[in-house]
Amino acid sequence: LFIHHELSFDSYHPVAKQTYRINSVWKESEKQFNLYATPIALAQALRNEVSGLKHVSQVLPQFSSVIEINGDKHFKQEHILIADPEFFDIFSVDIIEGDGRDALSKPYQAILSEATALKLFGGDYSVGKTFRYRNEFDITVAGLMRDLPSNTSLPATILLSYVDDEKFLNNGDTWYFGGLAWTKLQASTFVVLDENA
Repeated sequence: LFIHHELSFDSYHPVAKQTYRINSVWKESEKQFNLYATPIALAQALRNEVSGLKHVSQVLPQFSSVIEINGDKHFKQEHILIADPEFFDIFSVDIIEGDGRDALSKPYQAILSEATALKLFGGDYSVGKTFRYRNEFDITVAGLMRDLPSNTSLPATILLSYVDDEKFLNNGDTWYFGGLAWTKLQASTFVVLDENA
């Protein structure tokens, strides 16, 4: 059962067999770093310059973050992902309220998992409500999704829309090799190849 579960990771996505994560290899002197992170600029460059790609998407894991509700309740939240709308072209997420693509197309919006909505807002209806993220950003709940299965490599409890704001995107775990945007590795980039690519 354990082996079956391990081998089933991400296999439930409809385009799983054509989906690849791009990794970075950084060599410095005698050392080599194999990293799951890529520059944020990579996704758009792939869309513009590389043929044979059906979909390109990028996520930025945010690890532990503080969520504030109504100024008096504070929660430590794990597994927050900042994602672009193309996320839904690659990954199977069951949206039960709202429009996932629309939610991730607008700044400072969120899709909550059922368990997270219950944790943050109790039995109250959560779509349309707001919360404060990292004591600085006001986020509007634009949708609800079913809790993701245990065999996902992206265990998101909250999906946040992408905002081009360095402070918002910083997760405190960025690989930074020098002073150029292309050497700042902080996103995971996924591509789906065309069938015959």
